[in-house]
Amino acid sequence: MNQSQINFINSISPQARADFKRSGVLPSITIAQGILESGWGSHAPGDNLFGVEWTAGCGFDFVEVPTKEFYGGEYHTIMARFRSYNSFADSVADHTNILMLSRYDRVRGVKDYKNQAQYIKICGYATDPNYPSSLINLIECYNLDDYDMEVDEMIDKIVLYFGDADIFPAVPVSQAEHCPLMKKADFEAAGMKANTIIQIGGKPESDRVSTVKEAAALL
Repeated sequence: MNQSQINFINSISPQARADFKRSGVLPSITIAQGILESGWGSHAPGDNLFGVEWTAGCGFDFVEVPTKEFYGGEYHTIMARFRSYNSFADSVADHTNILMLSRYDRVRGVKDYKNQAQYIKICGYATDPNYPSSLINLIECYNLDDYDMEVDEMIDKIVLYFGDADIFPAVPVSQAEHCPLMKKADFEAAGMKANTIIQIGGKPESDRVSTVKEAAALL
């Protein structure tokens, strides 16, 4: 992963993990869908990461975007209306709400990412016949199933920061994949635990460091 990709995952993984507690949708699925649907956040008109279509009465504004749909044995380009959000966080929250609808009961009824990916397609979320395999490939390529650890299980190590995530983007790639960088408030809100917490900034404490470089040296 490059730094931009790490930053994108760090920007949505806390919400994905927090929402798992109420929905049962695995964080790896949420993150992989966000990557696939938005091109790592680079193509998200209206901050819509998951390609959620707009419908009358849904309570959101819309943006019109050319997209491809598969029918009649081939792909067709159409102009489609998609929901418009105020932020990526709103998009993640709405994605969770959608997958909590009864039509996705079979998604939530299985507990592994391969079956959840298959049932998302079967339940009608996407028309692309390769959608499940695309999600699975992303999860396995980037070890996204590392984020599927139950939120009440103990994480080995984690780096927590205060303030804006963009201030602390530089945890080395090989370490960031297995040692999440997360905002302290999100960590606490999700009820997560860790054996070792390395804190950047905040009140002076024994585990406090001042820079990401210092934090990386402790991983």
